[in-house]
Amino acid sequence: MVRGKKKSVRGCIVGPDLAVIHLVILKKGDSELPGLTDIVIPRRLGPKRASKIRKLFRLSKEDDVRKYVMTYRREIVPKEGKEPKEPKKDKKGKLIPVRKRYKTTKIQRLVTPVRLQRKRRIINLKKQRIQKSKAEAAAYARLLAQRRQEKAELLSGKSRRTSQRLSSKTDQSSEKVPEKAPPKKLIKKAAPKEVAKQGVPKTTKTTTKGPEKTIGKKGAKTAAKSTKTSVKTSERKSGQKTSERKSAKSEKTSEKATKASDKPKTSSKKSSAKK
Repeated sequence: MVRGKKKSVRGCIVGPDLAVIHLVILKKGDSELPGLTDIVIPRRLGPKRASKIRKLFRLSKEDDVRKYVMTYRREIVPKEGKEPKEPKKDKKGKLIPVRKRYKTTKIQRLVTPVRLQRKRRIINLKKQRIQKSKAEAAAYARLLAQRRQEKAELLSGKSRRTSQRLSSKTDQSSEKVPEKAPPKKLIKKAAPKEVAKQGVPKTTKTTTKGPEKTIGKKGAKTAAKSTKTSVKTSERKSGQKTSERKSAKSEKTSEKATKASDKPKTSSKKSSAKK
């Protein structure tokens, strides 16, 4: 009875186009199959993992696994068409036989002294990193605490200074009432006394529009110049007006004098008419 192993999906297991078929013998008949059951083929490959090798040979952890792998090693035979290596001679002239070459499996997960040493080194490095991180964290925490303390001291010193200033201010206010500062007066300059006596309206007022500004030395000089020029213009105008008034008065007086000189002549004419 033969069970087939399907390699590809094609609707049937066996076909005429298949060159090789993978089969497993489940039950042997009376006669043997030539080249299959009449020959014992040794196992070519064995397990690679150390634990599976122990399981195969029933070994303990103390046994060396590398010795038991040699049981299923294979000899490397030169390929067809290649000539085998000839033995060489040494310095004394003796022939050195050609060594046979074998090939075995490379054992995986094998615990060796080098592997144990490497593992110890990795664990030690991990511990050192943990200790270093702890030390750095502690140093950082100390630095933070120091900075917080300095900040608190600064804040407390500032609050003390402000409280002292406030207390000193309150003491001074209780002792002396502060005098009110005089308001900043606008820049004004009156006309001379002679112009004021003649009854000329004052035209020398200069006021600064907008908010009052602090005037320095340059500002004071410019203000004084502006006031001088305004006074001069006002004097000129007042002089012209006074001259006009004087001329009007002189005209009036001359008219009155002429009228007074004309009055007695009319009276003499009337008296002569009455006679």
